[in-house]
Amino acid sequence: MIFIGLDFVSPTIKELLDIGGNRRQEILNGEYWRLLSSNFIHIGVFHLFQNLLGLVLSIVFLEKLIGYMKFILVYIVCGIFASLASIYWHEDVVSVGASGAIFGLFGVMLAFAVFKIFSDYMRKFVGIFLGLVMGLSLLFGMVKSVDNAAHIGGLISGFVIGAIFVFANKEQLRIKEKKEF
Repeated sequence: MIFIGLDFVSPTIKELLDIGGNRRQEILNGEYWRLLSSNFIHIGVFHLFQNLLGLVLSIVFLEKLIGYMKFILVYIVCGIFASLASIYWHEDVVSVGASGAIFGLFGVMLAFAVFKIFSDYMRKFVGIFLGLVMGLSLLFGMVKSVDNAAHIGGLISGFVIGAIFVFANKEQLRIKEKKEF
């Protein structure tokens, strides 16, 4: 955003829309690319840092188990579903940020914990970690600027994708998990 002359700390709604923010009316007008582009726009350094932290933690737990291509695909698909959840829930809110896609990655982790792909130790750790992250997110979601609809949409889509991974590759995933953790 800095490189194209926008205020990185507090861009206006118009500026967010101009660079690819997600809003129901634009999607209904056929600007479907916003469902993806909005996942790569952030409001400020703190917003970007929060999402990078979640992304790094997701990479640590998932990338070696599912591979980098599936990891990227899951990120993109969950980001699109998070954007769809946002426009379904909010009539006139501009949504940006990677957190919906990252919550999708958390959903995959949750599925791996529920369906016992992770070891007992990892399942406990993932349960505590996700409980804290989701609890704090929902709590801070009471703040106007947090899009819980996107978070929940990403989480649900990620859990479904994770369940599909489990039922398609259960033994392979368990073997990889034992080698990695």
